[in-house]
Amino acid sequence: MRTMMLAALLVAGCAQKIVVNDGGDRDGGPGNTPPSDSGTGAGGEDAGSVDSGGSFSCFVDPFDPCDDPDEVNGTNNEWSSASAIHSSSAGCQTGDDFEPLDATASSLICNVEPADFYRLTIVPCDTRTMIATLRFTIHDACPSDRYNVAWFSGGGRLDCNDPQDGLTCTVEDGDIVMRRRVNPGNSILSWQFGVESDFEDVRFEYSLNIKLE
Repeated sequence: MRTMMLAALLVAGCAQKIVVNDGGDRDGGPGNTPPSDSGTGAGGEDAGSVDSGGSFSCFVDPFDPCDDPDEVNGTNNEWSSASAIHSSSAGCQTGDDFEPLDATASSLICNVEPADFYRLTIVPCDTRTMIATLRFTIHDACPSDRYNVAWFSGGGRLDCNDPQDGLTCTVEDGDIVMRRRVNPGNSILSWQFGVESDFEDVRFEYSLNIKLE
């Protein structure tokens, strides 16, 4: 009887080892190697290289705080609160008086925000057709299914998964490059560009460049 009681006390006194997985509820969290990308994401291939530990550098602890220096005075997480990517309108201010545009926004997508949005007003020319080129560069190694770039115009959404309205998409040196024509006209265009990544364990630095030629 004493032997049985002693055995019960020994079992009760043993500490239980609890393993906590703090990598979030998505595949590819911190310390894990994400599944290989099938090419269906925005870029069609994984951006950057895998670090020496076998993980993509864009994956972070979902509970790690992140401060975006570009959002100190307000967020740009939605198209309605987009930040200006250029200080004024672009295109032909009068007639065919065209001035080329080359503007870049460089920032950070935090793991606690769904997107960064930028706005630009375009004034079409009278007879000249302009070419707009949007280039997205991600500066951290990240699977291409963890981010996306969208182009909003007139309330409609364009991206590389559904390239309508004359939009073309290519991948050049790992960058997502979107191009479209701006035909002559007399209606001012309001564009918004969205860098999207609605994952609680993904953070990366990027550059978004818009050219008008």
